[in-house]
Amino acid sequence: MLNKPSLAVVDSYFLLRVAIGQVLETLGFCVSILANDDKDFNEQVEHVASVPDVCLLDIDTPSLREFKVAKRIKERYPGIKIIAYTVYEKEFKKIDEYGVDIFLKKDCSPEEIKAKIIRLMEPVKIF
Repeated sequence: MLNKPSLAVVDSYFLLRVAIGQVLETLGFCVSILANDDKDFNEQVEHVASVPDVCLLDIDTPSLREFKVAKRIKERYPGIKIIAYTVYEKEFKKIDEYGVDIFLKKDCSPEEIKAKIIRLMEPVKIF
């Protein structure tokens, strides 16, 4: 990984988004946005040098609310990669429908998060 990808964390719980941001920075990533929701994300994007490469998005209910947030972010910023984290494993099947690139279980390790981010940022090889 030559360049550090810039990251955003979107979580409705202040303490969780700050803690996740700190863990990501400890892992060597640059966290440019800590947002409450997609509206807050969009406002903050206006004040950073560039749109983050990856967005970690909390899916804290089995409703469609957060999936719609993922879809709106992806529609506005098609180049962004979205990692959704949740305890609701059955929601993993909605990954393609709403623009989520990867799901993570909330009980994953920091090393798993790092590996997923690195995998997302690897260039696609075409043979």
